[in-house]
Amino acid sequence: MTAKHPEIQSKVQKIHKLYYNGGLQGCGGADKNIEDLKPCPPAGAKGRKPWTNQKIVAGPIGLLIQQINRNAAVLDCTENDFVIRKHREVDISILKTPWQFLGHQIEETAKRCRDQTNAEARTLLENHKCEIDHESLKKAYAKHSEDDQQWLRHYANLGIWDDRKLATFNQDNEGKCSYCGAEKGTAVHLALFCPHFKEERFRGDDELQQVNLAKLPAPMKLGMPVHNMLNDDERL
Repeated sequence: MTAKHPEIQSKVQKIHKLYYNGGLQGCGGADKNIEDLKPCPPAGAKGRKPWTNQKIVAGPIGLLIQQINRNAAVLDCTENDFVIRKHREVDISILKTPWQFLGHQIEETAKRCRDQTNAEARTLLENHKCEIDHESLKKAYAKHSEDDQQWLRHYANLGIWDDRKLATFNQDNEGKCSYCGAEKGTAVHLALFCPHFKEERFRGDDELQQVNLAKLPAPMKLGMPVHNMLNDDERL
């Protein structure tokens, strides 16, 4: 909007100031402590009240600030610029970033925020601190048939009804693996560790047997590649 109509920039700054003075969460200045900001839980999850029970916003500027706040960030309107600031992220200048890159940058920030929320909420993701490589994941999926892609996404999204899940409503199921009797019959156990599927697991890739699957980062156990870690370890 401001790129095509720079003459309204001062009006946008006034709107931001009104929201800032009104106490709308997501308005930030240089003194705003962004380290303590938390992302909003996904729709349907508990704990969304602090984000949904805010002051009423009107128009695109207010909605933008609200969505930025739900991604644990603030919109800083200082020095004649609009900067999205987020803890441990590079500042994104809405006015100075070339428009063809701006959308992609914001989308990647939102993905990392979503991944962080999922890691804290889902047990099998073990509250990991890795950054998922979505571009490599997309390219990997493209090499499979549509049916295989659907199954891989189903597995990565923790959508498989394994024995552990079935035990939550089936009294006859103790949550143990129905194939080998292991205590935790999870989807990860079936895919990576269940001895019943060992032969199928390594068929066509003998080198995979040299990898210590138990020490893989949690996302990789679910088929999602991660960016290389800075510290040396024995996982890969």
